[in-house]
Amino acid sequence: MSANNKSNLLHKLLEIASEMYRHKISTRTKAVLAHKRKLGLRTGRIPYGWQLAADGKHLEENPVEQPAFREIARSVAEYERLRDEQQAVDALLEEERKRLAAAVSVETRKEIRARISTLRAKRQAVTAEKKSCGEVALVARLNSNPTLYPKRTGALWVPQDIQAMRARLARIEQIETKEVQS
Repeated sequence: MSANNKSNLLHKLLEIASEMYRHKISTRTKAVLAHKRKLGLRTGRIPYGWQLAADGKHLEENPVEQPAFREIARSVAEYERLRDEQQAVDALLEEERKRLAAAVSVETRKEIRARISTLRAKRQAVTAEKKSCGEVALVARLNSNPTLYPKRTGALWVPQDIQAMRARLARIEQIETKEVQS
């Protein structure tokens, strides 16, 4: 047997032993988690915005993270609404483009081009608004957790960003209030 063959054999044996050890660890971990669940103990991580209650089993709201969590949830809902609106505008644009291709008279073509121009402007506005919704969620998350928001020069989010975020949230709340009233 050559030195190469011996090293290959040793390498394969070590590979098999490490695979067996990984399987043993995995089996042990699964057994412990199943046992904890059987006893009614918590397993897994605690979601953002929540903390473990005094009883060690149940979750309760984290007063520091919940405001940011609500802002993130509102921002995500607004983002989804804007995404749907953007898809509707895209569908209208496609219809107008088809009409433009089929239009014969010059006046009709001018009217269709004007509508297309309006729809493009609306799409740009919706896209910008959608982008700011994503930023709102990020700002809320960064500023609610000091470990994510390092106090250093050139930090990601400055007070102007936070003020803009709060103004944006106020506008969203006004829209929600109007929708509820109507």
